[in-house]
Amino acid sequence: MASIKLPPNAPKPTDEGQKKPEGGAMPETKDAGETRLQIMLAQDLDYLYRDMFNVHVGLDEVILEFGNLHRVPEHSATISNRIVLSVRNAVRLQQVLGKVILEAQEKGQAAAQKK
Repeated sequence: MASIKLPPNAPKPTDEGQKKPEGGAMPETKDAGETRLQIMLAQDLDYLYRDMFNVHVGLDEVILEFGNLHRVPEHSATISNRIVLSVRNAVRLQQVLGKVILEAQEKGQAAAQKK
């Protein structure tokens, strides 16, 4: 089970379409002015491997499209997934990705220097 921190002004999560834990309630806890959201992963969660993406930015939303390049015919691709985020969540995704990628690179460099 994973949990993430939500900003204080984030909309309250709904449990619609999610499996509830034993006992039925989806706990929500307060932590220093932030809401913690409990996340349950589906047992049959698919792992999708994509090697290309497009990003479209509008006034109210950011659209991420993911797909795969084709070897034949060359210079073609198929978009398989489209994800729509609010601009606020897209900025948050950018910040989190930047942070965790930088941390992973620093760990990799430190491990390489130890060798």
